[in-house]
Amino acid sequence: MKSFLLISSGLMVCVIFHTIFRFWGYTKAYSERLSPLFPKQINHVFYPELSTENYSKSLEQIKEVCQPSCLLAVDTYYTKDNKIYILSEKANRYQHLGKSEILNSEELLKRNPEALSLASFVETFPQAKGYLHIEANTPGIVRSLISTFEGAEKYKNFIFCSNYGNVVRSLRKEKPHWKTCASQDEETKAHILSSIYLESIAGLPTEHFFFSSLDLTRYSDRLYHEIARRTYFSAIPFENASEQPHRIEVHKDFASFLSSKNSTVNQQ
Repeated sequence: MKSFLLISSGLMVCVIFHTIFRFWGYTKAYSERLSPLFPKQINHVFYPELSTENYSKSLEQIKEVCQPSCLLAVDTYYTKDNKIYILSEKANRYQHLGKSEILNSEELLKRNPEALSLASFVETFPQAKGYLHIEANTPGIVRSLISTFEGAEKYKNFIFCSNYGNVVRSLRKEKPHWKTCASQDEETKAHILSSIYLESIAGLPTEHFFFSSLDLTRYSDRLYHEIARRTYFSAIPFENASEQPHRIEVHKDFASFLSSKNSTVNQQ
């Protein structure tokens, strides 16, 4: 009987503290976010498939889209000789595991002569703004990234994203004024808190989120509504992806999107 009372008392204390922390989090007010990159409620971003097979076609599409200016999302490739290229190559994401052969610059250009280095891309498309995906997790990539933008203001045109938490955290430490996305582990930590109804006190280290179609089903709705409550910017796949497969949307008013999405689902 005594043990039962102790357990019951302990559970009651946990519930009380849980409730206090949850509602304390909701008392925090967030002002509207402003971004020169995303001034509209819904901003359309072109996400080209810059694979070796489609590179030439994608470059032509970028040239068309970027007249006079454009919002892009592009992937990067980190070579064995520490150079960053604009290229979509899934194997590059796993080079730190030693499971794929990583090319040096000479080998990459021999395979794809049109491949642009990050520095050349920024110079060729000075009007381009948007997301830059850092797809590798190896020592030196943050330093290579910084050296590309050193002494220039072009970093202001980009939000730097990576699934790897150590990459974005190293970049924030080196360049705290550069814009970054939340990494996958940061999103997961916030999701875990939202799964126990503590999303209101979740530590979200950035105001930019880049979600895939899988992410929209992986994380709880409470997390998405909390991101919306804080008026953060959320990039998601274009709603009619089959019609425009290389388009994404950046929602400044993510709450409205969630409401319309939920009402559509409820009507079906």
